[in-house]
Amino acid sequence: MLKLITGILFLTLIAYGANPLAGNRRRLIDSNERADALNISQISDENISYFKRHDLVVKIPDKTASFYLDPGHVLKQFRYARPWTVAYLIELASEYYAQFNKPLRVTSALRTVQHQRRLMRRNRNASPAKGSWASLHVRGISIDISHKNMSRKQKSWMRKRLTSDMQTGLIDAIEETRGSACFHIVVFPEDRLPE
Repeated sequence: MLKLITGILFLTLIAYGANPLAGNRRRLIDSNERADALNISQISDENISYFKRHDLVVKIPDKTASFYLDPGHVLKQFRYARPWTVAYLIELASEYYAQFNKPLRVTSALRTVQHQRRLMRRNRNASPAKGSWASLHVRGISIDISHKNMSRKQKSWMRKRLTSDMQTGLIDAIEETRGSACFHIVVFPEDRLPE
């Protein structure tokens, strides 16, 4: 039932010209509520070693043929994400590369609560580290993919693909146009999608 409602909502938004990738606080709140319901906890400086040791977060390869982590944006200690998030990135990047023969540039992945707080001091667009509309990077389920150097055709392909995946409930995605100019993608575990 939830998939049907989600599908109808997206079709309605598109039919009336609304951008389904436009971000707002309500979407952050909904994604945080969903993450809470799935018991996807936040990650702090104190517990990140535990998450890594027990493979609750896994290392994202620094560079593959289809994507690379921007070393100027993604600090070494934060080149991690939940296993299903890394799997989604690999699949999305492989399809994008097959289409355009160009790798995706990843500009953000995991952040700890403390790192998010520091980021908020420098970036007025950053979401808080705690609270109902906290950044989902602190849960290890978000990645940012830069679209600064994408052509119109490449951006259009990404928008269509992300919108399609949003309709299934697998992800939530926001296209940020100010500041970081990226697709902010929140990935939920595939084995726990809404029915």
